[in-house]
Amino acid sequence: MVLVDVRSIGSKAYFVVDVLVPLFLRSSMMWSNPSYTFRSITVPAPAWPTGGTAGMIRGVRKPALVIGLLVALAACASCAEVPRNKTYQVGSPSMEPTIAEGSTITAEVLEPGGYQPRRGDIVVFDVPDTWDAEGQDQPRVYRVAAVPGDTISCCDPQGRIVRNGTAVDEPYLARTGATPAEIQPFTVPADELYLLGDNRGVANDSAQLGPVPVTNVIGVVKR
Repeated sequence: MVLVDVRSIGSKAYFVVDVLVPLFLRSSMMWSNPSYTFRSITVPAPAWPTGGTAGMIRGVRKPALVIGLLVALAACASCAEVPRNKTYQVGSPSMEPTIAEGSTITAEVLEPGGYQPRRGDIVVFDVPDTWDAEGQDQPRVYRVAAVPGDTISCCDPQGRIVRNGTAVDEPYLARTGATPAEIQPFTVPADELYLLGDNRGVANDSAQLGPVPVTNVIGVVKR
């Protein structure tokens, strides 16, 4: 299933611009101006003591400003872990009926190599070089049918795929009776995934083209 990237929602940028920057500016203004007005409430300047003690207390302002800046920078570093969402338009019926052709999906984009394999996830991924397929430069979306170490084959007498010796119920599949018979017993290598479309009759997936490296996963579709 070929996807078209529609837009990207930058949670990190929002967090920095709309949260951290105003917070830092307000904190800075309060330290540099003891009578800073915040929401129509005036904070009066403290009665600073005279002599050497007064100079010592006033000197606290600059270190506090530096500390505030360091806290803001630390928060920026941590916000790098905040996931961002990316929206794609679906260009084929390979994941029907779960995802209709022409619809849009939103994926939670992960850091490179950050995907933890889980059966049943619907993932957006870059097409590996081992796939000789049309639309090679466009990301695709399929379901994780097997993770590293799993053995998958097709089919049991009811037409279900078999994973690690157990038939798998997949109520989300298109009811075409077209689960591909060409899935020979296959053990998924380390650091790879076996991905299948929900519309097995038309999907050009791991059953025909082989596994996909875990590192090719861009994100997980939000449902």
